[in-house]
Amino acid sequence: MHTIPLVFLLAVSLCLCENSEATQLKNPRRIGILVRGMPSPEFTDQFRKSLGEQGWIDGHNIIIEERFGEGRKGRLLELAKELVSIRTDVIVANSAPAARAVMAVTNTIPIIAIGGNPVADDLVANTLRPESNVTVLSLSESPEISGKRLELLKQAIPSITRVAVLLWPDVRNHEHHLKHTREAAKMLGMSVQPVELERPFLIENAFSRMVKPQAVLILPFAMDIPYQRGMILHYAAKKLLPTVYTGRNFVRQGGFMSYGPVRTHAWKRAATFVDKILKGARPADLPVERPLHYELVINLKTANSFGLTVAPELLLQANEVIK
Repeated sequence: MHTIPLVFLLAVSLCLCENSEATQLKNPRRIGILVRGMPSPEFTDQFRKSLGEQGWIDGHNIIIEERFGEGRKGRLLELAKELVSIRTDVIVANSAPAARAVMAVTNTIPIIAIGGNPVADDLVANTLRPESNVTVLSLSESPEISGKRLELLKQAIPSITRVAVLLWPDVRNHEHHLKHTREAAKMLGMSVQPVELERPFLIENAFSRMVKPQAVLILPFAMDIPYQRGMILHYAAKKLLPTVYTGRNFVRQGGFMSYGPVRTHAWKRAATFVDKILKGARPADLPVERPLHYELVINLKTANSFGLTVAPELLLQANEVIK
């Protein structure tokens, strides 16, 4: 009986592993990610994790190519062309502008847009059957949600009567959000002052035009550029104005409170869509999805700095409380 040397067995095992890895990397599927602003690891990490749960591992059977526009005008189109040139199998775009940039350079590569109003932003013509190379995981909330934010603000500060509403009129559907905000304010015995953000970076000017507000409500609009977020947070803190935001990023950076769609859930669903497309589905087979999961986030440290005591019953409603 011959004994096979241990060193030989180890060498064979190593060879098999290398061959297996080489086989996995031989024909990997290529996934593009185009982000309008800066990197957001919280979302892309969720995307990778969800892909992994479905058997798609970056560096093994897929390669993920990330590109970031960093808020620079014209950069998205350049990056979209780059992702198309490297023959991606599917591209995930994190906003309507990012999706439109990709749509401008390809009508064949499947595109999954996260965010935007599917029809109003000219992403698809039909939400049930997109009938193109694009489908959408919309973060476009119904206008009633703005009224819900005002209700939450009233719960947090029962004595409040005057609220400034910051809006960007170029964003479609804002008139409907403002309408529901006014209706909610009337029911709550409050008055609202709409303040238009005339240009993306005229944030100081917008705050200076607010007339004796006791708090600020932010209507949904593009805020994926750190400078914009930082300036809004700065002036809200400087003027001691409790502010309700549309997403948790504001609150984690010092904002008072947010209520809005769970963006990580959209990225998780994007991974499911990618899995289906890589297995042969077409975007036209994947109906547009609207947000179903919303979250309330409260920053108690910020509340204390404003001299506010948040009611325990409101804290119990929160998905996250930052202390």
